[in-house]
Parts: sequence; structure tokens; C-alpha cells
Amino acid sequence: MTEALSKNITVGDSYKLIVEKPATVKSDQLIDEALKIMIEDTKTTSVYVLDDKDRLAGVIRWNTVAQYLFPYSTQEGKQL
Repeated sequence: MTEALSKNITVGDSYKLIVEKPATVKSDQLIDEALKIMIEDTKTTSVYVLDDKDRLAGVIRWNTVAQYLFPYSTQEGKQL
């Protein structure tokens, strides 16, 4: 199935996937800032973390935040 999908897409088409202004926070900011960005813009599922020289230091993903905030599985009642 991947082959069928990729045959019609060129590398040049990938520019459509690039976010013009990605969501970012500084590494010394509180996690609340990243959560606020994700809550206010529901299309944002990742926030990039920048160091003091504006280099990429990491990525905060919504699913990782959810696991941190809700550490118990609803199916088994066990901590993840």
C-alpha cells in the first residue's frame, strides 16, 4: 500500500507538509506554555523545544504529555 501511495508524490510536493511557523518554546519555559499552545491550536500536536541559541533541543508531543498527565491505563488500571 505504501508503494501505491508514494508513486504519486514527489519530494517537491512535500513543501505542502511544512508548517510555516512551527510551535516553539524555550527549554527554560514551563511545560504549561507548551500545553497552552497545543490547547489553543488543536491542530498542533507537537511543540519544538529550543535551547538558548535557538537550536532544536527536543520535541514535546501531545501523546507524551497525555501519558505524563494520566499515568494510569484506563484498560488495566496499571501505571504505564
